[in-house]
Amino acid sequence: MWNLNNVSEPQSFNAKTKELLSELANQAYSNPKMYAVGETELYGSNNLYGLTQCTRDLSSTECKK
Repeated sequence: MWNLNNVSEPQSFNAKTKELLSELANQAYSNPKMYAVGETELYGSNNLYGLTQCTRDLSSTECKK
C-alpha cells in the first residue's frame, strides 16, 4: 500500500512500482514457492520494496498477469 500524497515524485513512483511488481510477478509465477520479493531504488536514499504471491487456484499464466 502507498499514499501518493507522501511521495515527492508521484509519476516516477508509479512507474517504478509498476516495473518492480511486473518483474516480481514474472519471478513468482516460475518459483515453486509461488512468491517473490525485491527492491529498487527510487531516488536519493529511498527504496521501494515489493512482494508478489500467487495463490494455488491460479494457473502459472494467470499468476503472471
